[in-house]
Amino acid sequence: MIIDFSVSNYKLITKKQTISLEALTGKRDKQSKDNIINAKYKITGGKTKDIKLLKDVYIFGKEGVMQDLKGAIELFNKIICYDNIHKYKDCLSKTNNDNTKFEITFLLDNIKYIYKLHHNHFFHLFMYSGIEWPKCISTELVYYPKGKKKRAMTDKVFQKALDYLYNNKLNQIKFSNSINDTSLMNKVRKDQIYLADFNDNVEIYPVTDYYNSRKEDIENEYLCGRLGAITRDKLIEY
Repeated sequence: MIIDFSVSNYKLITKKQTISLEALTGKRDKQSKDNIINAKYKITGGKTKDIKLLKDVYIFGKEGVMQDLKGAIELFNKIICYDNIHKYKDCLSKTNNDNTKFEITFLLDNIKYIYKLHHNHFFHLFMYSGIEWPKCISTELVYYPKGKKKRAMTDKVFQKALDYLYNNKLNQIKFSNSINDTSLMNKVRKDQIYLADFNDNVEIYPVTDYYNSRKEDIENEYLCGRLGAITRDKLIEY
């Protein structure tokens, strides 16, 4: 189960942007609990920690912003497919500041994994089955089998993590440039909503953070005009 996904240095996404699938406590949430997955993972001392994860996260914003976020996720999914076909050691390279950087935290067999992937745009591409695959990718995997951080060094551990990501990908993250779909809004919990905006860079905000930090700047009619005229009465109130 995916806990969060981060991307930086991809087109207009320069600073690290993180999409979390961890649910809020739910004390203020009157929506259905059907969208929550109860999970747990191992921590030190032989204990486990409970965590609530969302089945889906929805990101709302203008189409241009959506394209960069979608593109980043699609690139990550393609590289995961590539890594699943070929051994990860065949595409390792040294990292540098020009890389697109991905990071994903997920649970597998009640163990927390953190997988980091750097895609270097400045190396030559080669063709595989008619698709251009990046020739130089740097990967890193750490996990917490007994609650303590451990670097994955074996093909078996790496391949198990990649198989999980290959089968699950990031289909839980969904996009829309309209929040006026009543059928969709009836399914959305307030902690499932992200807003996407940009000036020089693409930025994403959990709707709670965005609303609470900008109350004085938000007009009565719209939460934020640049986010595609999202009307406040269509949002779940906080």
